[in-house]
Amino acid sequence: MASSNDVIGRDAARYDAVSPVSGEAESRTAAGNSESRHSGASSGLFHWIDRLESLIVGVILGSALLLVVVTIVLRYLVPQYAPQITDEVTVYMVMWAVLLACGGITSRGEHVKADLVVGSLSPGVQRACEIAGHVVGIGFCLVLAWFASQVTYEAWDFGDLSPTNLRFPMWIYYAALPLAAASMAVRHLIVLVRLLTGSRTVMDQR
Repeated sequence: MASSNDVIGRDAARYDAVSPVSGEAESRTAAGNSESRHSGASSGLFHWIDRLESLIVGVILGSALLLVVVTIVLRYLVPQYAPQITDEVTVYMVMWAVLLACGGITSRGEHVKADLVVGSLSPGVQRACEIAGHVVGIGFCLVLAWFASQVTYEAWDFGDLSPTNLRFPMWIYYAALPLAAASMAVRHLIVLVRLLTGSRTVMDQR
């Protein structure tokens, strides 16, 4: 004769097999796990992109600093061997480094924010303001990327060169702006999607 525990176990298994609620819960759990894995993979990808950008920015700034130091030393010791293009090249390198860093700053929410008033509002209003800010940011960055790409193309098409002895192609200098604007637009979109899906909160941006 079966014990009461065996009967209860068989009834529970039979109920789980036919219960739509249980099936829905398992489906939601499976979907949540799949979404979590997909979100984790995407987060890992963009994390490595951020790290790569940080590495490139660090190399550019370090090279600019090294160039300045070497130039200063040469000007004191052997002025005739000191490069005359240091000031110009340093400007190009620093500008590229600063603009490349804008994408990562946007994704991490480290840019300057005038949120004194927004910070005193309710969480729901803060969330709405955050979403609106990213929508406006996407639009602005796309417009900026479009016009900056036009300027870059014209500089390349006309063969614009710097008016110095270096004769540096100006399209390379201008190309930093559309690239940075496109990167910021993508980061605004990523953060916006995370806010809308609930995988990132307003407090994570602070």
